[in-house]
Parts: sequence; C-alpha cells; structure tokens
Amino acid sequence: MIILLCGLVALAAIGALMIHASDDRMYTLLGMVTGTFGFICMFAAAAGLIAYCALVFDYMSSEHKARIMNREYGTHYTQEEVFYASSVIDTVRELDRKRFEVNGDILKAK
Repeated sequence: MIILLCGLVALAAIGALMIHASDDRMYTLLGMVTGTFGFICMFAAAAGLIAYCALVFDYMSSEHKARIMNREYGTHYTQEEVFYASSVIDTVRELDRKRFEVNGDILKAK
C-alpha cells in the first residue's frame, strides 16, 4: 500500500513539474504538449488518491475483522488475507458448514 501511495505522489509531482515547465514555453508545441500531459498526470493522481483513501479505509478495517474472526472462530487469518481474499474465506466457510438433511418427502403417505 505504501508503494502505491509513493507512486501516486510521484505522479502528482511529475505532473506539477510538467505544468511548471510548460509555463516558459506556453505558445510552442512542446509547451502545449507538456502542459496537457501535466494536467492529465495531475488529474490521474487526484483520482488515484481518492480511490486510495477508500481502499485504505477497507484495509485498516480488515485488521479488526481478522481479529474478530480469529477470536470467534479460532482461526489464524491475517489482515492481508481478510483484505485480499475475503470472498474466498466466505466460500470456504460456507463449504465447511455443517448441514442437516431431513427427508422432505411429505406427499408420500405411509
């Protein structure tokens, strides 16, 4: 998660540098291209940072989910397992669930 944050901050910094570099040559083709790519980089970095904030909230809450699951069910799940593989954990728990089958043939009179 930290590497993703560093990449998004670097993208924002590169975008800001490109916008700053395009100020000197605004009316040349190179200046317009540099400024355009700078704005695209800044927009992508802003969108990525917003998505990152949402993911960090889920990542931090998975630590508490893992602690509760480990305490209640006697398992040894980690924060990463709960965050990245929560659907797999739910599927395995459904498959391991104990089932009782009852003869449901109520139409047949004996």
